[in-house]
Amino acid sequence: MPQASPKTPMRPLLRSLSRSRSPRRRVPPVAPPPWALSVEARCEEPCDEASSRGSGGCLQTSLKAASPQCHVAAESAPLAITRASRMSDVPETRGRFLAEAASLLVSSGADLAAMDEDGHCALLLAAMQPGAGAAVRRLLAAGADANQCDGRGACPLSWAAALNGDPDVVASLLDGGADPNLSDEDGVTPLSAASMSGRCEVVRLLLKAGANADPSGDTLGSRAGSALSLADSNGHQEVVQLLLEAARDQTRH
Repeated sequence: MPQASPKTPMRPLLRSLSRSRSPRRRVPPVAPPPWALSVEARCEEPCDEASSRGSGGCLQTSLKAASPQCHVAAESAPLAITRASRMSDVPETRGRFLAEAASLLVSSGADLAAMDEDGHCALLLAAMQPGAGAAVRRLLAAGADANQCDGRGACPLSWAAALNGDPDVVASLLDGGADPNLSDEDGVTPLSAASMSGRCEVVRLLLKAGANADPSGDTLGSRAGSALSLADSNGHQEVVQLLLEAARDQTRH
């Protein structure tokens, strides 16, 4: 998680990154829905360790209708995505699990707009994860709303820009209709989130998609600060230059 300087206020989106990444909640035994998630490890060594060495046959992942006795049961689309994101610390492997979970949710008719107790939908939770481009595209193709915000008004694009900075995820959201200028209740936009984190490639994608780089027309206001001020106060000078050049271009048109 990027660390803000003392000059930069930590708004709710950024303060909640770490606890929203992998909410560790115990799930009581319930009869799961048809698209419940079942994961079976077919090896004796730690699965993440095996995956990191490329032992593709070591971990067999089964996304299937689970019985009430299944040791992993998903209660909702958001929880299914959350569980899939925990299967590996390797982005490529985790991305495959997320894509499989997304496909099963779609084919089983799960409610993609359903939210967890934090107001996070399946698409938003997938967007938090590096390597989740395929999952994001499958959810969007099935009708998931690219601009469905969480309980504080933060959109999937802002979470992707702030938390993982995966250009494939960001580009997929933009191609799916995500608004690059959508702000949360504190005025944090995808561009400001990416700028604070110093994610140059993501900043370029957002600017190309029409994100507003002009501080004088910035929607952030005084509560969060502009994308330019956030990049500068956190020492991301390459991002500062990108924003200054983009602002000049935007004011000329």
